Amino acid sequence: METHRHNIKPEPDEKDLKIRQLTHEYKKLQQELELTNQGMIALHHELTQKATLLEKENEARKKAEKRLIKSRDQLRLITDSLPVLIGYLDKNMICRFMNKAWEEWYGTDLSTVLNKKFSQGIGTHGFNKMRPYLDRALSGRPVRHEDTLQFPNGVKRVFTAHYIPHLDDARRCLGFVILLENITQMKFMEQDLRTAKDQAEAASLAKSEFVANMSHEIRTPMNGIIGMTDLLLATALDDTQKRYAQVVKQSGDALLSLINDILDFSKIEAGRLDFEKLPFDLKTAIEDTAELQSLKAESKNLELACMVDPGLPDQVIGDPGRLRQVLVNLIGNAIKFTHEGQIDIIAVLEGQTDSYLKVRITVKDTGIGIPSNRREQLFLAFSQVDASTTRKYGGTGLGLAISKRLVEMMGGDIQVDSVVNQGSSFHFTAVYEKNNAPNKPDKSPPSVPRKIQGKRILVVDDNPLLRDMFRSYLAFLECPCDVSENGHEALLKLKTACRENNPFHIIMIDYVMPKMDGIALAREIRNDKEIGSVQLVLMASQSQVGDAALAQESGFSAYLTKPVKRVSLFECLEQISNPASQTARPDGDVPLTTRHTLSEFSEKKLNILVAEDNPINQELAYELLHTVAGHHVTMVDNGGDAITFLESNPCDLVLMDIQMPVLDGLSTTRLIRGKDSTVKNPRIPIIAMTAHAMKGDKEKCLAAGMDGYLPKPIQAEELFSSVLKILSERGIIKSDAFAIPEPEHPVSTKGVKTVEAKIPGGLFDKQSFLSLHAHNSPRIAMKLIEMFLKHYANALADVAAAVEQKDPKALNSKAHFLKGMVGNFSQLAHDQALVLEQIGGSKDLSGSRESLSQLSRTVEQLAWVLTEYATELERDDTP
Repeated sequence: METHRHNIKPEPDEKDLKIRQLTHEYKKLQQELELTNQGMIALHHELTQKATLLEKENEARKKAEKRLIKSRDQLRLITDSLPVLIGYLDKNMICRFMNKAWEEWYGTDLSTVLNKKFSQGIGTHGFNKMRPYLDRALSGRPVRHEDTLQFPNGVKRVFTAHYIPHLDDARRCLGFVILLENITQMKFMEQDLRTAKDQAEAASLAKSEFVANMSHEIRTPMNGIIGMTDLLLATALDDTQKRYAQVVKQSGDALLSLINDILDFSKIEAGRLDFEKLPFDLKTAIEDTAELQSLKAESKNLELACMVDPGLPDQVIGDPGRLRQVLVNLIGNAIKFTHEGQIDIIAVLEGQTDSYLKVRITVKDTGIGIPSNRREQLFLAFSQVDASTTRKYGGTGLGLAISKRLVEMMGGDIQVDSVVNQGSSFHFTAVYEKNNAPNKPDKSPPSVPRKIQGKRILVVDDNPLLRDMFRSYLAFLECPCDVSENGHEALLKLKTACRENNPFHIIMIDYVMPKMDGIALAREIRNDKEIGSVQLVLMASQSQVGDAALAQESGFSAYLTKPVKRVSLFECLEQISNPASQTARPDGDVPLTTRHTLSEFSEKKLNILVAEDNPINQELAYELLHTVAGHHVTMVDNGGDAITFLESNPCDLVLMDIQMPVLDGLSTTRLIRGKDSTVKNPRIPIIAMTAHAMKGDKEKCLAAGMDGYLPKPIQAEELFSSVLKILSERGIIKSDAFAIPEPEHPVSTKGVKTVEAKIPGGLFDKQSFLSLHAHNSPRIAMKLIEMFLKHYANALADVAAAVEQKDPKALNSKAHFLKGMVGNFSQLAHDQALVLEQIGGSKDLSGSRESLSQLSRTVEQLAWVLTEYATELERDDTP
């Protein structure tokens, strides 16, 4: 009981409760104060950090401000130091920056323009004059202009103004930079320079005129001296008089050469040396120049050889005179510095593009050579290898300097290789534009006259370069060639060839050779019955009086002087291969072919233009007129090209197809004959070639102005007869001076009979094809067949396309074209093509598919037959 009473806690009174509550609130307040104190500590720490950071930032800002002020001062210093006015205007035309140049230009302080409207600073007149350019700059476009303006300080200036827009990321203009550059002094200097230039040009012109006049004044008496000395030397003189006259002649030639060199050098130095741009024959230009220099070489007993790469294009565009000038200088130097041996001129094609070619020409001698320590000065003006006062060789030292400049102007360079006492080689290149105008036969390479082709030829010469040259030329002529370096080797080869039943037809023999010369070799050959029938050609480096008679007496058919030009060689071989030219005269002697008879022989060549779009007819006309008859033939495939050719090229005859693209034959003839004709010879003879065999076609051709009419397919005999008739009637040739080529001997019928058994009836008349069209020539026959097989499929496909597209105009044209192709081989195919041509002309295409099917079968059969026939002909033609 007592214990229970002890465990009972008395109820707290109100005072205790109050004390407890106060105690609790005190503790709570104490906790809050603790938290507040901690927050104050953290805040103090944070403020301390921020204060430190701000202090650092403030320090950095001050440094940046100092740098900015420094940069601004530097920028101001730089802009104020520039001789141009620099400013910045905002989009409201308020000037925000201007450099010190303002004060110089406008004569006022910068404060008059900074932060003010630009119009206030430069004045109303100046602002209005510049306003269009300022507005354009505000539109975001850079502006530049040149102007003259009188500034407020009274100074008149010529200036260049630049306005450069300042754009934001959205390409909006915020303002622009303005730059004004004073160019007044520069303009004065330009004017002074123009005046000085005009004065210099006037002085240069006066100098050039003086040099030209003096050159003329000096040349005129010099030519008189040289010419009269030549005449004097041709008269009867005693030895002393002749020696004096020769000294005068040599001195005159030297002085004239000196005058020419000085004049050319002065023109080069003044930049007034003109270069022509003319079409010319590159090979002929090189060979002719070598031939002109051969007399000088001959006078020193030197052999001069000229080898021109047959692969060089004939026609180029450039300055032939400057090419000859360089060659004459190099060849002349080679002759001057060579006492014995030879001079070689070699021209090769180094490279080409569709429009240009580069030729490399080498002039090589066996002379005194050039020391290595003198080569660097070789091409300097007035420089000589031997510059001593006792030098042996004359000259101004300008020749090579002029040649170097000329070669560089021709797009090339010049170099030299030399060994003292062994000789020198000068190499130079030149770039020429190709002549792509229709002025030569479209053949690459041109066909070889059949009288030459296949002739076995032996070349006997001790000069290895000449042996290589003739081998190259004869390979181009498709003539098998062998070479020998002396007479004994040649005799052995001749006898061996005869015993092997493969004899040589022609022997080309050098006159001067060691041990056995050309005359002695010829006599050995003529005295040997086994080999004595071969034809002989003598080649001499030095032409002496009586040599031609001696050559003829020794049995030579031809006598040529070196350097032998490529064309002369070709014409010589062609002439001695012509039986008519080897017919004995009444006195029993066979005429000797020389360079003089070759000139007469080549004069008989005609220039003939063939306007024909069918490739087979082109080939046939070319083979008959050029390869068989030997005339010069140019091919074009439409009337427009024919007129273009005749506007700039001489021509003796035109063979004109009637139906051609671009411009047909009748329209072309009317333009040629018309009063407004632009061709060189509006009365040039024109012979129509047409497959139109309708009544009245001949009258249409004659009415258009044509002189003759030749139906297709072309027949050789009719072609030659028509050409002879028209040209002899017009007086262009004499009827007895134009030989109609005789057909070749009939070919073997072995192949013909083999093929004949396989030919469907009436498809192919072999004998008519050979005799009428191919002139009995298997080679022409095979070429025509080759052209047909190359083109017939496309021609037949064109006809089929016209039928499929139901295009009567195209059908008429394409069938006509195919008819011209097959007409040379098959009357059957010709007639079937004619049916389709007439269907196209009538515009009623019913039946065209059936006719096309029939024609296709016939043409494909014809192609098979011609393939077999060509194989047989080739087999029969093989030895």
